[in-house]
Amino acid sequence: RCEERRAEILVLSGRVGEGLELFQAAARASPDDPWVPLRAGWALLTSGRFQEVPRWIDMCERVLKEVDDEGEVRAVAGEIDHLRAESEARSRRRAQSTGADAGAEDADGEAGLASLRERILASLDDEEARLTASPPRSDDARARATERLAALHTRASRAWDDAVEVKDEDLVAAFDELQWDIVGLAERFGIELPGIEED
Repeated sequence: RCEERRAEILVLSGRVGEGLELFQAAARASPDDPWVPLRAGWALLTSGRFQEVPRWIDMCERVLKEVDDEGEVRAVAGEIDHLRAESEARSRRRAQSTGADAGAEDADGEAGLASLRERILASLDDEEARLTASPPRSDDARARATERLAALHTRASRAWDDAVEVKDEDLVAAFDELQWDIVGLAERFGIELPGIEED
């Protein structure tokens, strides 16, 4: 498990080649352990390398076919489904945000709010990858990260207000969750966003 943790740290710190080599070595050392490729997939996802995740999911599924413990099979299969869904969603958001004007927030109605949510999520994905690859160590870097995350939170908060105005409970809940996802990412890196009160 130490080698896997080291591999994960390398991938998350931007040293992807070294990290993947360690993950491959760990997978060879434990060919019957589906958690090794699964952990690699999550590390790649968190670092923003969505296109590499499916290969590790495939490896995990091959290993899983040899696992006899039904409880472990269910647990791993559930985690694979979660990883696959998250990887596909982030890839889709990245593709959509690349083709759309990420600053266009004046769309009308619920369709516009749903689209805005996807754009904010894409920005959050990018910010997570940026912070993971290069955690803010200096006061200046921390201030810039705080500013970016606070701006994202403000966008999500305004969208929440708009969702309340159009009385769309699903979007209200989605934007509420999104605001807390932004706060959670900030907290992971020791960043306290201004004006945020815990419930």
